[in-house]
Amino acid sequence: MDIRLKDGDLYLDSGAFSYVKGIDEAAQRAMIACTVKKNSFLYDRDLGADTFSLDRTSPDYERALQMALREAVYAVPDIRLTVKAVRKNRNSAIAVLQIEQSGKTRETEVIIDGEL
Repeated sequence: MDIRLKDGDLYLDSGAFSYVKGIDEAAQRAMIACTVKKNSFLYDRDLGADTFSLDRTSPDYERALQMALREAVYAVPDIRLTVKAVRKNRNSAIAVLQIEQSGKTRETEVIIDGEL
């Protein structure tokens, strides 16, 4: 069970922490792993994705991005990640992820290496 995050911050419900579990917890952990820059978190240097060095103009960008995101979520227990789509513009990319855990699925979008 993890503390629920909303808009990148801790979510409080009536002044108390709100928690996620199950597929929602797996989706939140995958989202964190995919959006944090690898080696940037002091307490866990393995956390994160190495997407910031990828060239968005390369014809192999989507394949390389999928590999980087799968590597990032490898440490999240008992989930399967599928990159359903990638939309990119000049400043960033959005990956549509499908997370599967114990027969349940959740779809989420993550912003990769930039802001829209």
